[in-house]
Amino acid sequence: MNLTSETFDSLAQTSWYEHDVLAGATVGLVGVGGIGAPGAVQLARLGVGRLVLMDPDICEPSNLSRTFVRSDLGKYKVHAVRDEIARCGLGTEVLALPGDVAYDLSWGMVSRLDLVVGALDNRAARVALSRAAWRAGVPLVDTAQDGESLTALARVFLPSGTGACYQCGLSAADYRYIGRNVPCTREDPEVPRLPTTGLEAGVAAALLASLTARVLLEGPETVAGMEYRISLGDYSFMTTRLQRNAACRFDHRTWPGEAATLAAPAPVGRMTLGEIADFLRTELGEGFSLHLDRDVVTDLACPECGHVNRGIAARRSDTVHCERCDEAISPPPTALRSTFTEDELRGPEFAQRTFERVLPDGHVAWAERGGEHTMISFTFEEGKPW
Repeated sequence: MNLTSETFDSLAQTSWYEHDVLAGATVGLVGVGGIGAPGAVQLARLGVGRLVLMDPDICEPSNLSRTFVRSDLGKYKVHAVRDEIARCGLGTEVLALPGDVAYDLSWGMVSRLDLVVGALDNRAARVALSRAAWRAGVPLVDTAQDGESLTALARVFLPSGTGACYQCGLSAADYRYIGRNVPCTREDPEVPRLPTTGLEAGVAAALLASLTARVLLEGPETVAGMEYRISLGDYSFMTTRLQRNAACRFDHRTWPGEAATLAAPAPVGRMTLGEIADFLRTELGEGFSLHLDRDVVTDLACPECGHVNRGIAARRSDTVHCERCDEAISPPPTALRSTFTEDELRGPEFAQRTFERVLPDGHVAWAERGGEHTMISFTFEEGKPW
């Protein structure tokens, strides 16, 4: 049987379907739970050629009422979805990455996608994905659900000079919520999580797949800045045009934009901070600062012995062991930073450290010197699927 010519025959009879366009597309899908798992399968059944899946979670019994099957329990969700798509036999290539969007997805990775889709369950993760997509100049389809009202929601963000981003719609209360729900402590007892069911999740998955197809086939401009909300509670449908918020906390800059770009000679985890400083000094001159666009852990006081561990390079989800007494320390938010001066990079606390495991493959940072910004694009590890 020729899958290419026969499997998609019914789709080819529609006026909007173009198999060659979808088969040539690479779509990133971050979050493969109640919405993302069936959404990924729908994309494969539409003939999307390559899917990149990212999710850190493992299939649990509570997932079975919405998606997955009992034999998936204990597997990473991305592996379970990859296996289901493989059983469909449609020829879709799947790259399954068990990872957290806040730490493991770089602008460089997103820049290699035609479109990125979010099916996430918390605001902090949505902010991280929105920033990465906007910086990379890649359209974003964001989806959500509410089981209490049986509501499915999807919205499309296109990086542009005047368009809205996800953060444009966040309030001060939302940021306070995000501050309590950092990725390493996602549960807040004061703010109950919204219940979810497979009913509205299925509708959200259909919105995900249909908007992805439309963006790929007709261009993102046709639906950019639109929000679509369907409620199974009262069977209502509402569309809203999203507006840029002048007070948005995001600067809406894209990479590289008007800034110059430097190609680093190695992956970010293979260079010491001192070597990064030497490279930037050779290219830019003295007096620069390095900006990572994400937080890392540095100075950290041990609650057991009081020793201040300096020069640490770790993610805030990591457990750090004290250099003096080996006590396990969970980094508090006050230990985070994202900017380093040239002197700090060259100094004794950081010069021999690396960002291995801290920053993702293909990370893009920027340097500032004299008010001018220069993007630094780190290479990908050889042999990695990216």
